[in-house]
Amino acid sequence: MSKIGGVEKVRDNDKAMTFLSDYRNLLECIPGVRRMESGRFVVEASIGPMRVELSGEVKEHKVTGRQVTNLMEVLGPGLTLVIKTIVEVGDNELNWSADYDISGALAKALQNTIGREAERVSRQIISCTVSKINAK
Repeated sequence: MSKIGGVEKVRDNDKAMTFLSDYRNLLECIPGVRRMESGRFVVEASIGPMRVELSGEVKEHKVTGRQVTNLMEVLGPGLTLVIKTIVEVGDNELNWSADYDISGALAKALQNTIGREAERVSRQIISCTVSKINAK
């Protein structure tokens, strides 16, 4: 399992909690999402030189105090990607982490490529999230 994370500034803690409490906001920040329905989504993604269609599902979305946890599973040809994100709303900041695990027939061959893509997408999602929270 690989892990990334960071701290981002937000203007309004209450607005951050409201935004993060609705998993659909997370899905809207995933780059390449083509369809969303009841926690399920389809995304077009690049894996190295290939463009693939992946299907995903929010398996868990839990709000505990000022912490929001999401567990998503993304399926593609020959691979499964499980991503767990935890975001804690602090004093005008988001402390976030994302753990991801890759499995399946193509996982070993594409581990580095998928790992880089998962990290890039995670950072895009948090950037989109912060941007929407801080929008006036």
